[in-house]
Amino acid sequence: MGIISNRISREELRPGDHIYAYRHWHTYSHHGIYVGDGLVIHFNATKDPNDPKISSSSRESPCGKCGHDPNTKRGVLRTCIDCFLKDHHLLRFEYGVSPLHFKFKQKGTCSTECCYSNEETVDLATKIFNKDEVHGKGFGDYDVLDNNCENFASYCKTGKRVSEQALKAMGIAAISFKTDTPSSSTSKTAMVLSLFSSKSS
Repeated sequence: MGIISNRISREELRPGDHIYAYRHWHTYSHHGIYVGDGLVIHFNATKDPNDPKISSSSRESPCGKCGHDPNTKRGVLRTCIDCFLKDHHLLRFEYGVSPLHFKFKQKGTCSTECCYSNEETVDLATKIFNKDEVHGKGFGDYDVLDNNCENFASYCKTGKRVSEQALKAMGIAAISFKTDTPSSSTSKTAMVLSLFSSKSS
């Protein structure tokens, strides 16, 4: 990995890695913890499987590798890496980078913070997953700004709930409130927040 990209191959993965993948033309990224054996523990928005917005034609089949059913199981999940990536590129989040390195990297790709060992990270992610395998509420209720997938991954690595993309979304929203009319700023804010809330997995 370098200044330009954090992209890695699957062969480079190590249990305890904080990994992520961009979604929808890089509008947001989905984060998780690789725990070994081709599995990732990650945090998704809770979605009611009986939601009328989910039509039968849009329902996806359960994964043949890990059994993950994208229509019903939400919250903290343990899935295969294919379900995590959804055909997107694999990237690894960096910890303990220098201030200069951090300055030139895209926000949400690295941190100057020190982190737990990979073994401690796997133990913590697994402990959270085991709290509630059925409903996925081991990390609490999903919140796009205060408790999202990036918060989960950073917590497993450092014990701190940090989300650069949430901070970025709030910054964009704050700017829109200052420069637009109330009606237009409200719609812009809703658009920004929906970028990684409605399609968070």
